[in-house]
Amino acid sequence: EAGGFWGPGLGFAGFEAIIIKGKAAQPVYLWIQDGQAEIRDARHLWGQDPEEVQNHIRADAADDKVRVLQIGAGGENLVRYACVTNELRHFNGRTGMGAVMGSKNLKAVAVRGNSHYADHAFDPQNLKELGKALAVSSREHPLALAMHNKGTPDLVGGLSAAGMLPTHNFHQGSFDGVQGIRYEAFSDQVLTGHHTCFACPIACKQEVEVNDRYQVSKAYGGPEYETIGAFGSLCCVDDIQAVAKANELCNKYTLDTISTGTTIAFAMECFENGLIGLEDTGGIDLRFGNALAMLEMVELIARRQGFGNLLAEGSRRAAEKIGRGAIKYAMQIKGQELPMHEVRGKLGVGLGYAVSETGADHITST
Repeated sequence: EAGGFWGPGLGFAGFEAIIIKGKAAQPVYLWIQDGQAEIRDARHLWGQDPEEVQNHIRADAADDKVRVLQIGAGGENLVRYACVTNELRHFNGRTGMGAVMGSKNLKAVAVRGNSHYADHAFDPQNLKELGKALAVSSREHPLALAMHNKGTPDLVGGLSAAGMLPTHNFHQGSFDGVQGIRYEAFSDQVLTGHHTCFACPIACKQEVEVNDRYQVSKAYGGPEYETIGAFGSLCCVDDIQAVAKANELCNKYTLDTISTGTTIAFAMECFENGLIGLEDTGGIDLRFGNALAMLEMVELIARRQGFGNLLAEGSRRAAEKIGRGAIKYAMQIKGQELPMHEVRGKLGVGLGYAVSETGADHITST
């Protein structure tokens, strides 16, 4: 599930769904426009970051309204939890669909169409008026207004106070360093504006940029609650700028931020309990709270280099490889890492994880 503009763009181009079969002999991307589909060479795009790929495809089409769904290095390198991005900041994050695209040598799917949903309605004018009325009523709702103003990062402080913020690889539900990652720190240090998805009146997406301890581009959007929890409290990192940098790296490499952060937190607990050491991590001091080590590990995972190659397999497979009881530190269900929902306080979510075919899937369970 992802927001953004690519989904409606596919509909405007004349299709409701795409089924991809087989594997291309070399990197390609799929071009769809006004009911026509074409497979195009993407060898020159393979290995390029999503921002460059999107710019190149739009330049070739001489149209900056082309919507591009694509993978980055994580998908190309078949990281098990690689995801898919559209517009650089909206993500089909879970279950490794980026790795599936990478396995098919499919770099991107670009769509452009000139139809509109109202064009196919029985009464287009009334549909448009209804849409406008619903947008106004939605914006006036107090919860919607709060979501627009602060977005999901505002959840961090309250959940920590309630004992519901996953911390220290799920050992605790409250984070002593929450002041460094809660909304006030987010707003003061990294927030620059708001973004939205197609036809949404709420505009809850938070935009960030950092030119301080870390350099964070505004191109890849800002961290949502799940990301702040995964790279903040779960890894015991109390620096919102470091969290924003981890978010940028994951988005650029198309890595699911939940599985990436949770897998790194698993490795941190293994490190602190002596199951792995500096000889395994390539000299990286992978302790809880070490923001620089966390960021370096994101890079290694995306490139499948060094210890990152093992963590790219996900926490369950990594635990099986490490052995010595490491599996008890792997916070996963059916191979999928837990999102930032404290199931000891959300019993229904825990039940949902247990019966979901995809394991720890908070979208299905909440």
